[in-house]
Amino acid sequence: MRYLLLCVFSVACIAQSPTPSSTPDGGTVTFVAEDKAAIGAIRSIALQSRVPLGIALGRDWTRLCVETQSFKLVDLNPERALMEIASKTGFTLKKDGRALVLEAPDLESWQRDLLDHQFDSYPAESNVTMAGLGATLSMWVKMEVGTVHTVAGSILSSKDSHRFSLGAIRSASVERLADRIVSLNGGGVWMLRPDKRNPRSANEEEIRVFSYLDDAQEIEQLGCGHSASVPPAQPSSD
Repeated sequence: MRYLLLCVFSVACIAQSPTPSSTPDGGTVTFVAEDKAAIGAIRSIALQSRVPLGIALGRDWTRLCVETQSFKLVDLNPERALMEIASKTGFTLKKDGRALVLEAPDLESWQRDLLDHQFDSYPAESNVTMAGLGATLSMWVKMEVGTVHTVAGSILSSKDSHRFSLGAIRSASVERLADRIVSLNGGGVWMLRPDKRNPRSANEEEIRVFSYLDDAQEIEQLGCGHSASVPPAQPSSD
């Protein structure tokens, strides 16, 4: 890794969102609604189960975040419930250890390359929030997969936020690293989504990570990033 990474993790006293009720391991989830976007069902299942979860958005984000459907998911285990959502949206549900990953059917080739990119050696981190671990991963992606040489950023967290350590990892893909982060104690959700309108490269994507322990309110409001503010770009006719 030959680039300069500047990452500042700020601590501020902010209100903690209430801890959501969740199912114990092996428990079931329920979501029944009409005319709801699938992202709403996913948020509910995630918060009920606290299953380590990844979501990779493709070109047509409307499949998950705009198109509405009816859902009748009653007393299902989280994996089965997410499989039902995957079948309704065309997404694929994959499993990586404890983590479940919903992957869009229309990932661009550069998005696939981003998720598959292998780090020969990923540095260890300690005493960092789960969101902070995700921010660092997103920054490394912009530098190693994208064309950015220096990235600076900050993550605002409470002094009471849970802190984690991630040991040095050899030969792991971006997706595997994200799965490992959200599988840490307490679990969380990662999402690959645009941080600019109509992204065309890794420079314009972000990997956001949310902890069930600290970021329940953010998960409850989870959306599709900048992609939700503009219709997806259509393929060129040339």
